[in-house]
Amino acid sequence: MGREQEAAFVNEPNLYSVIFRSNKPETKQFQDWVFSEVLPTIRKTGRYEKKPAAEPLSPKDMSNLKRLVWMMTNGMKFDNAWNQGVWYALRSATGRPSPQPFSIEDLPALGEECMRIMKITSAVHSAVYDFEKDVIRKVVRKRGAIEPLLNEMRLKLLELQQKENDGLLMLDKLREHGRSRHIIGQSSNSPDRASITTPD
Repeated sequence: MGREQEAAFVNEPNLYSVIFRSNKPETKQFQDWVFSEVLPTIRKTGRYEKKPAAEPLSPKDMSNLKRLVWMMTNGMKFDNAWNQGVWYALRSATGRPSPQPFSIEDLPALGEECMRIMKITSAVHSAVYDFEKDVIRKVVRKRGAIEPLLNEMRLKLLELQQKENDGLLMLDKLREHGRSRHIIGQSSNSPDRASITTPD
């Protein structure tokens, strides 16, 4: 209280000694921080300063992200589960655990992950759309067997999974399976007029 405190300096060899002396579980996290962030920064710049807090996404950016998630999941039979899954994936991709807000620094990771998920949801919508169309035409109207169509659907889903695993899945044009028309027709349910749950 009221006294000037002296700054303590620890050279690198002594720092190693201090770090490795403790066997406490939390020491591992401290070691990772020192070796992955502190020491590389000191060697590069000659000093280490605590990073400033990341700037959070603006309300407009967050609104756009919510709308994008809605566009990816709207129309799915299990849309709530899809919604939960997408937000979980975005949290994982950015390393931003809930309830921390996304930041400006997260935008590249968010964009890349959204593109990955959009490829998946677009392909799923397309496969389901084609399946329903074939069932109506071949089974309902012409009284054909549904088993061949079910087998074909399974093969499409397996192919979709393999392409996603291989990184070859392409983003289909939404209009190919009527997705754009469906979104426009459901505008009354869009995020602009309905509340959106973001599982955090």
